[in-house]
Amino acid sequence: MRTPIKTNSLLLGLLGILLPNFILAQDEIEIIRLTYQHDGGALLTTNDLPTLNQAKITTSVVELMLQYGHAIGNKGVEFSYAVGYQHFSQTLDASEVTNDSTFYTIPKYYYRTPQFSQISFITGISVPFGNNWGGFTGVSLNYTDDLAGTDLPGNLTWVSTTYIEKIKSERFSYGVGAFINKLENRFLLSPIVNVKIKNRKRGVELIFPEKLRVWQVIGRSSYLEGIASFNSLSLEYNPAREVASTDVFLARAGVTYHYIWEEFLKLSLGVNVPLGFYSVTTPESSFDYTLGDNLGFSLSVSFVIQNE
Repeated sequence: MRTPIKTNSLLLGLLGILLPNFILAQDEIEIIRLTYQHDGGALLTTNDLPTLNQAKITTSVVELMLQYGHAIGNKGVEFSYAVGYQHFSQTLDASEVTNDSTFYTIPKYYYRTPQFSQISFITGISVPFGNNWGGFTGVSLNYTDDLAGTDLPGNLTWVSTTYIEKIKSERFSYGVGAFINKLENRFLLSPIVNVKIKNRKRGVELIFPEKLRVWQVIGRSSYLEGIASFNSLSLEYNPAREVASTDVFLARAGVTYHYIWEEFLKLSLGVNVPLGFYSVTTPESSFDYTLGDNLGFSLSVSFVIQNE
């Protein structure tokens, strides 16, 4: 393995749920990635609808991601582009609450989202300032819809990130910035603090409040990665439905094993603990619930290029 890359990692600040691992900790850069994520049997808990506390939700996500980047001129300016597609589906296990008559009176979209897809278009620019300082700004436009369905009209949300970074050495860098996320019912504004410490064998990267990553090389073509991340998205419902919109906040912590074959094909297997926070808005009221107390796993295959 070569020295881990130190450029373009700031793109992670704007990718949110879609691309939490798109730029890698090691010396390769993913250009195409296909992932299957499965979260099984999460308990649904809420104070507003206690009859649902024994229900379980299973969530599956299929995602496809593509990235491209290039330099502009000879002054170190770089543009990055990415397109991503995700398809979400959920199933409900209500076997423990079917004897509760209140369950049948609760509209299903209060506690389970319909199948939906999200398409994201991302672009960013990285500019060196001199004296090992650099800046990055980028934006992600996210279109969410159930495509062939009638439950969700298409809605557009966006994420913007502006960031400056000081590269002290190949082993240490830090930076600060601002993160803005426009959801259906919320406008999130947060400072960003970034710290990266690394060598040829291991490293730590913190992009607060979005993620914490650690990695450890375990062989010539393999490494382990631990990651904790926080992401968000939102849904707008058809006016005929009982729900107006749902904002979703997803936290996840886990470990992934990566194997790189012939320096261009990467296979990954991960296990994690997911936790979802759902904020539901109806024409009459709003309430929150969580999905948790379960395990998830992920499988992915990527085409990568080596950072020389």
